[in-house]
Amino acid sequence: MAITKAKKSTILADLDAEFQKAKSATFTAYTGITVAQIQELRTRLREGSARMIIAKKTLIRLAAKNSGLKDIPDESMVGPIAAVFSHEDELAGFQILENSKKDFKQIEICGGVFESEILSKAKAQQLAALPSKNALLGQLVGLFISPLRGFVGVGGGLLSGFVRTLEAIREKKALGA
Repeated sequence: MAITKAKKSTILADLDAEFQKAKSATFTAYTGITVAQIQELRTRLREGSARMIIAKKTLIRLAAKNSGLKDIPDESMVGPIAAVFSHEDELAGFQILENSKKDFKQIEICGGVFESEILSKAKAQQLAALPSKNALLGQLVGLFISPLRGFVGVGGGLLSGFVRTLEAIREKKALGA
């Protein structure tokens, strides 16, 4: 279906704005997905502060170039492509798409943009496999707390041993007196 020049300029302006304000972008192929499934995916992305824009590859490439990014490689633009822009958590778009593969098997992460670097398909899929930011922070806190728990356990063991020794001495004196 042909898109009018006015519609293309509107989509390009929207893509330009997203590339400027988003923390990362993910390129995904969506061949074979129904309109209802796309709406469901967009809802999931919205809940994760991400936005999906379906546009022609030439418009996505032009918007990326307008934002000062290098050329997007052809391997990242195979088939119909949607661009997912993450606004709060840099990995949200990657991870939501990866988690949605269970329900929508046709989704395939093809590449992306992270910290102003164009990512290959392999690198984008690696980012998608990482745990969420909150999970990583939880693991970090666990690493800091682990030695403290050990220290508290050893300290508690020493104190309880000392108290048991004093109790044994008191009982011995009470029996002997």
